[in-house]
Amino acid sequence: MQLRLEWAIRHKDWTPDQWNKVIWSDKTLIKLNGSGRRERCIRKKGEAFKKENCVPTFQSGRVSIMIWACFTGEKLGPLIVCESGSVDREAYSEILFDGLLSFVDDILEVPGDSTTINIATEKSLLFMHDNAPCHKSADIAELLVEAHIPVMKWPAQSPDLNPLENLWPHLKKEFRKRFFGAGFHPSQHPECMLLCEKILQDVWHSIGLDLVHSVVASMSNRCEAVISAKGGPTSY
Repeated sequence: MQLRLEWAIRHKDWTPDQWNKVIWSDKTLIKLNGSGRRERCIRKKGEAFKKENCVPTFQSGRVSIMIWACFTGEKLGPLIVCESGSVDREAYSEILFDGLLSFVDDILEVPGDSTTINIATEKSLLFMHDNAPCHKSADIAELLVEAHIPVMKWPAQSPDLNPLENLWPHLKKEFRKRFFGAGFHPSQHPECMLLCEKILQDVWHSIGLDLVHSVVASMSNRCEAVISAKGGPTSY
């Protein structure tokens, strides 16, 4: 809580231009089985484990997809589907090569018809990722140093400070709407996985910049909310 409070105080006066230069990143798991939503049950004391009050679990046939994505306040980055379903140090290194570094090159590329000088450099960007163990390894730190990409110091237990967390519900809802609306059924068959990836890519790249701008524009308010909560959790 103290580190969250210090972070919020340090960043509360950042300008929109500073926030727009942050490359926000995150992973999330999409479950195709079940409703995809948290389910609540109102029941009498002592009846928590009655059959009608329990959500069934899947001992086999579970289908889930791990994805990673990044974006700035002005541009959506790539979305990557993790083939193994989980992300270790080696998998994360590949994600950064295929996702982050290509996105940085895309941001810094001078348009062919540009009549102005592009003065953006890697140092004008700031990469945000959380404190997952695979993010903190020496290999990953070395990769980012060699790529000249500064990393934002991130307070632990702070999903409410990452605006990408607010894009995931939109993406998951639209993905499930398109997948099940077309009559498809969850399966681990390669063709189903390819179909899911195509739908995910389509949904991700259809996210409007108005939504992107709004979640990044909320960063100052998020900082103020953390300060008001003395470093505790917020409604974000």
